[in-house]
Amino acid sequence: MRRYRRRARPLNLPMPYQLVAAFLTPFKTDDELNRLQRLCRSPDIGWEQLVFAANTHLCAPLWYVQLANDGLLPLVPIELQRYLQELYRMNTDRNQSLKQILTDLLNQFNASGIDAIFLKGAACLCDGLYHGDPGARMLPDADLLVRLKHLDAAEALMKGMGFVRTAETESGKATNPARRLRGHHLPRYMLPGTPASIEIHFKVCSGQAGAVLNPEKCWNNRHPTVLAGESAFLLNPTDRMLHNALHTLIQDRGYIRSMVPLYHLAEFVFLSHTYGNGIDWKRWNRTAERHHLQHPLNAYIEIAHHLMNMPYPQHFRSTKRSRFDTARIIHGGNHPLRHLNPKTPPSRRAVGSRIGLMLNCFYYTGLPGWAWQHVTQVLDGASAGKRLIYIAKKISNPRLRNIYRF
Repeated sequence: MRRYRRRARPLNLPMPYQLVAAFLTPFKTDDELNRLQRLCRSPDIGWEQLVFAANTHLCAPLWYVQLANDGLLPLVPIELQRYLQELYRMNTDRNQSLKQILTDLLNQFNASGIDAIFLKGAACLCDGLYHGDPGARMLPDADLLVRLKHLDAAEALMKGMGFVRTAETESGKATNPARRLRGHHLPRYMLPGTPASIEIHFKVCSGQAGAVLNPEKCWNNRHPTVLAGESAFLLNPTDRMLHNALHTLIQDRGYIRSMVPLYHLAEFVFLSHTYGNGIDWKRWNRTAERHHLQHPLNAYIEIAHHLMNMPYPQHFRSTKRSRFDTARIIHGGNHPLRHLNPKTPPSRRAVGSRIGLMLNCFYYTGLPGWAWQHVTQVLDGASAGKRLIYIAKKISNPRLRNIYRF
């Protein structure tokens, strides 16, 4: 009787968005590491798509750091190892240069009695959030929060150091005093000939997100830190978690856009990993209930757990809505790769087109509500007519259209 050799079952390869997230997380079990080792050895893994996803989400240097720390780097093709190593080296040099410039700026601020709170990626330069590695986090810019009364003095000091605005006439905000304070930060400044790009904030966020994180309360709860011998401050861990989530989901419309950048999600998960016992999840829940943000904030925890294995906080309840939002955001993360990959079969491309249509429908359904909440905070006290005009401009803005191709 003829015997047939049973074919090995192929590995169930995740889509690039999920797989890059699995590489980035600090919450890896032994089983998860073994799974990633098998995936790296698989001939079917699409390294080009993973590189594209990592670069799109500004997390390629962190991917390199995690591959090295987890002992997975030797399993990566040698050309990709060299590429990631060079990208990491360039990012480390850039961050070190930016750190020195921020140290000089802090020296000027401290001499003038101006306190500064480091926000988002800039805060990681102070507390070494990513294993203390200075090159793990890509920093498109550095965000510093100063008190409103110190805003003019801080701007004058930056100009005295040679910083120049990158958008003098952006929407007229830079030259119109009535609109200068409508947002949450001054126009971006750059130091010519250096990688330094800095935004001086007088509010933590804008719109509805800014109403949640009140600047005065953030100042009262700040934590002291040191950057190269210069005193500075950080938001407390709970405020940093809230800032990360609100900036991603509300200010940048990530919740209604079904798009969560992996470098934002990774920072959220690393904050949970580093400051787990110092995070007040009860306050997180109270904030979500008070501002009617249960759906987006619960979805963020759910997706952090699903993609990066972050443990659920105590008393967190996974719901059908949070699982639906997680699936929707994962589809949003994978959707661009289906259209950009020429090897995608027509059947999967057709499925991706239907998914893109549904994601666009969700986005445009939620956009008026987002615009109303945003304008309510930005134009506090304005007439209903002005608010409606502002909302119409927001909705018709070309930058807010054509989110997903289908």
